[in-house]
Amino acid sequence: MLLWCGPLTSQSTVRSARMYADLSPDDGGAEVRIDYELQTDGIAPLRFELLGFGDSKAEGFWFGDRDTGVPMRLEAEVGSMRASEFSLNSAAEDGAFVFTARYWIADAVVRSGNRVTVNVPVLSVALPPSPDAEEVFGAEVVLPDGWAVSGSFPTGISQSAASTFSVGLAVVPAVVTVRGRTDGVWRPDLAFTLEVLAGLVLLVFGAFGIRHLRETMA
Repeated sequence: MLLWCGPLTSQSTVRSARMYADLSPDDGGAEVRIDYELQTDGIAPLRFELLGFGDSKAEGFWFGDRDTGVPMRLEAEVGSMRASEFSLNSAAEDGAFVFTARYWIADAVVRSGNRVTVNVPVLSVALPPSPDAEEVFGAEVVLPDGWAVSGSFPTGISQSAASTFSVGLAVVPAVVTVRGRTDGVWRPDLAFTLEVLAGLVLLVFGAFGIRHLRETMA
């Protein structure tokens, strides 16, 4: 599975990256799985990168399951960046390569009283997103029962099931961040407040514009 086979080509892209992060045990950690689908023009060396955020980081990952997969070490680079370069040696006839990566973030949760911030660094492949895909990246984050979510990065997170929250993006981000509270009380975060204020400003300017137009036409 780690045999070098040729140079990476300009046709190689990320078709899909689906991340599943489980924080339901409420032990401060995150069990992470990412299902990748790549489009490659021939088999080639790949570079994997993971950017740490404070104490939220990982030193390695597994291909496949933890018990039966292949462990890979991420080497320290500049700052909190860790990376690994290696090659995969099989793909479908249409150039698609599908695989799963798993890793553990020991300190994914930052607590301040009842307020929590969850940072899940994303193990990314150094390839551009497919131009044909509207939403290359998708994430599902399972939180402990009773937690309330007030905001996220990427923005637009929504509850898709009990204690499960989903968000999507056109590219693969370096991190998925969720902000909320452990006591179940929903309170707006700064991003939500700014969106509301921006909406109010647009409403005021819209009302002013309609009034001005009516006065002009009168």
